[in-house]
Amino acid sequence: MHDLRQLTLSQGRQQPCAILAPMKCLACLILCCSVSPVLYGQRMVNVPIAIIVDNDNPNSLSLSDLKVELRHQPVTLTSISPLAGKRLQYVLLNDASGSTRNVWPNGTKQQTDAEDQFLKQIVVASSDVGSLVNFSDALYIDVQNENNPQKLAAKLDRKGMGDTKTYDAVVSAAQWLARQAALPDYRKVIFLFTDGDDNTSRSSLDEVTDALQRTGIPIFIVAPSSVERKREGQKLSQLASQSGGRVYFLPRDTKQVKFDFLKRDLAQSFLLRIAMPFSGDAEMVPVTIIDVNDPRIHIVAPSRIVVPK
Repeated sequence: MHDLRQLTLSQGRQQPCAILAPMKCLACLILCCSVSPVLYGQRMVNVPIAIIVDNDNPNSLSLSDLKVELRHQPVTLTSISPLAGKRLQYVLLNDASGSTRNVWPNGTKQQTDAEDQFLKQIVVASSDVGSLVNFSDALYIDVQNENNPQKLAAKLDRKGMGDTKTYDAVVSAAQWLARQAALPDYRKVIFLFTDGDDNTSRSSLDEVTDALQRTGIPIFIVAPSSVERKREGQKLSQLASQSGGRVYFLPRDTKQVKFDFLKRDLAQSFLLRIAMPFSGDAEMVPVTIIDVNDPRIHIVAPSRIVVPK
């Protein structure tokens, strides 16, 4: 039996996805930080943080509106830029396990029909670049770095069979996507369609959250409303919010999904950069971001980020 932690995502059905050592992705993230000029004899790095702003007029947001704290200590915010209009470099995770047949009112077909609509409404053909991972009790990348969303739709596993490795799938996808070369004018995101069940993963919820936070990639989750108040739904909500993403619970009678809610969140996303001394080492620390001019405005941000020590 192969150890999943030693395998890599591969094209097609040749090999299950990898769960690589988090420190490798951490090192990559550090190297990707943009280095600013020397300040007072000390080199500084700009640490990026992707956020969503729950505001009817998010374009009015400025540096002076926000306060960023690490470990409850204020830090310098150097820039803020909108992510609206950025092209997507994404992974679509499709839960193809047997539990989807019982949780969605119309079975697995209802979930994959929603994914078909997602690929038509959210993904821009010939522009956005996506990869598809079908997962149940095994994980496979069946489409890799493709700008034709219909090729992802054609490869969606629609059977609904086997046990579920949701957490392992998210960890593998986050670490694989983090290793992909960043494309100019693109943003990296993960989309997960699932009922929230997990019964065979090696990874825990905390390990999944940690992997997303280390890579700085938010996850957007679509799940049936029947699990919203159950343990599965609560865990999905926790996973999304702590990564700086969202979870959306679809009504039971949903046949045609309008993904306006997801379009809104993508359009109201921003990239913040904070200045930190560069030391070569890094650690995960809690982060809080508030709108100081209007505390009623909710800022969706990861609960922890990677920063230099």
